Amino acid sequence: MQNFKKPLTSLFYKSPRSNDTRLGEIIAFLPVNLLKKITPSFIIIGHPDDEGIRLNHGRAGSSKAPKSIRSAFYRLYPGTDKFPQTYDIGDFTSVGSLIKRQEKALHATSKIFNMGHRLLALGGGHDHAYSDIGGFLEIFGKYRPLVFNIDAHLDVRPVIKGPNSGTPFYQLLEKYPGVELVEIGIQSAANSLANLSYARKKKVRVFNYKQTNNKILSLIKKMPYANRPVFLSIDIDAFSSAFAPGASAASPVGLNPHELLNAMPWLTSHLNIRGLGIYEVSPPLDRDNQTSKLAAKLMHSFLFGIKNDI
Repeated sequence: MQNFKKPLTSLFYKSPRSNDTRLGEIIAFLPVNLLKKITPSFIIIGHPDDEGIRLNHGRAGSSKAPKSIRSAFYRLYPGTDKFPQTYDIGDFTSVGSLIKRQEKALHATSKIFNMGHRLLALGGGHDHAYSDIGGFLEIFGKYRPLVFNIDAHLDVRPVIKGPNSGTPFYQLLEKYPGVELVEIGIQSAANSLANLSYARKKKVRVFNYKQTNNKILSLIKKMPYANRPVFLSIDIDAFSSAFAPGASAASPVGLNPHELLNAMPWLTSHLNIRGLGIYEVSPPLDRDNQTSKLAAKLMHSFLFGIKNDI
């Protein structure tokens, strides 16, 4: 658990004005060795790494996302006086091959979950979902866990020469047989028939873009979620490039993020969401930090679940 690097202090924004409290003044950095000394909290971590995207022949840039998202997030107002106890333990950093780094990160996230904390992970490539969700499954595997992936891609490519941003759910389905995975927002033009066949073989519930558009909440409400721990994975390329231009695999066709933002209060109050991961934001490809700001809003809605935003 020593593989975490403190985020820049300057990212924790503090307003020069009085009575103008921002999240950067509410959420503090916590050295990882103090995790076991605090009561169960929301824990923010970053994955400043996009090797998996490059190995998948995608456009690099998401290694800069944790910093960019934090910069946008810590400038936001809480919007409520009910502050959930939240800490930022920094960015996971390690050396070695991608698969070795994945396993080290999985071990770290499993410890976070085992202490009773909830995880809020910022990618980095979607390959880091293997580590974040794997740690979740290590602890909650016997409680019928449910994994939702909101994404344009299935990300079930087989591991041939090693993992990459297209393999995380293949790795998870192979390592944790029987895990219930629901894929939402999948685009047929962005996935091979072989990958779709594999997903069906593994009994993954797949809802394509047309089935999902304007129906995310109604679809999730139909899932058998009661009394089950949940991990919610969001690949930012699930959303149209009109809203999320800064993505490795940006597409003009995609979901409207307002739908998920509006659904989040219900999701956080009815589902036992133990972890949220936001992946593949790519600041070098972004426009006016629009995509980093979207990721920050998703974090905000997850943490605070404000029902009537203005």
